[in-house]
Amino acid sequence: MKQKKILIGLTAGGIIIIGVAILYFQFARPYVILWQSYHACLRLANPNSTHTYRAVNGLVKVKITPPKKSDSQWLDARLAWLKPAMLRFNVQTAKGKMSGVYRKNLWLYLPAEKTVFLARAGLPLWKGEGGNSPPVSVKQTIAVSAASPRHESATMKGGHATRKLRVPISPFAIWRETKATVQGVQTMGGVPCYVVQLQTEGKLRNKIKAKALLWISQKDHLPRKAEIEFTDKSGLYRIVATIEGLKLNPNLKKSDFVFLTPAGTKTRVIPLQQVKRFFQTLPQFLKDAGWMKM
Repeated sequence: MKQKKILIGLTAGGIIIIGVAILYFQFARPYVILWQSYHACLRLANPNSTHTYRAVNGLVKVKITPPKKSDSQWLDARLAWLKPAMLRFNVQTAKGKMSGVYRKNLWLYLPAEKTVFLARAGLPLWKGEGGNSPPVSVKQTIAVSAASPRHESATMKGGHATRKLRVPISPFAIWRETKATVQGVQTMGGVPCYVVQLQTEGKLRNKIKAKALLWISQKDHLPRKAEIEFTDKSGLYRIVATIEGLKLNPNLKKSDFVFLTPAGTKTRVIPLQQVKRFFQTLPQFLKDAGWMKM
């Protein structure tokens, strides 16, 4: 009798384990992968979190195909970031190139204009908006080069080490508003990745019909590729974003973030706060202009 009870207990336990495993792989597993990826992205994006990631570099490629395919846009951006506040970037789009360095101040070089825009911290905001107070030439007053001691000391101090990262989304939004499934495992750029499909559900589907495929690294849980499709009144939009050659904690130094002014260019200065204000108001501007529908 005792052996029979033990056998029944083991059988029941086995059934429960199998049932839990089925539920996990059928329903919970994709959301667990997305949750891990969500937190990995937060750790990477937080400038004050250097325990896991101190530095990162890689190539980000984005292609946007709207209903009218002749309006397609693409962007290739090579980025190097040393936390908390040093960034170097080289960006190429269908309309041209730009490159720059952020290190307390922001240097932005536009080859087509043969101009370096220097956004300096500590300058007062322009008195008037809409171009009433244009940037002034600073060729003779500021030397923007690696050999300038003043430039080096000013940029070594940093400027945003105490800011906290805030992400205005609910952690349960993905669970409530999407259906997620694991499509399998594929290698992306030599990195084994889970392939997770997302489709809008519930109230979100009433606003936008969309689906996405995400390639999420099995090792570090960071995304390597995303394919997103959504439909509105204009038709089908498709966005493909890839991250190539991603290196976590590469040996980046402060000397890698010194901007050298190209020969034969002019330098113009603007307040850094003016640039920040522009980016703060940009989402509302795009929405008012009808370019953002959500």
